[in-house]
Amino acid sequence: MDRSAERVLNSRAFPASEGSMQDYEILILNQDHHRSALVEMMEASDASAIRSAMRIANGRDIEVWRDLDCVYRTPRAVAAA
Repeated sequence: MDRSAERVLNSRAFPASEGSMQDYEILILNQDHHRSALVEMMEASDASAIRSAMRIANGRDIEVWRDLDCVYRTPRAVAAA
């Protein structure tokens, strides 16, 4: 796991209120860092959404969006953008 994901997953700055679920969009990026898949999910927190996205992406670059906020982007995807 990269350092930025570790920092986000260990942060307690963004927990959802207890019992609520939030909508997320996971963009799985291709080798050219263009969208190759879109997954919609509901999770309790940004950290949960990021962990789920990492499992789904299986090593591919991702972006995790909550509404209009990008809450996580694979560092390699940032460097290529």
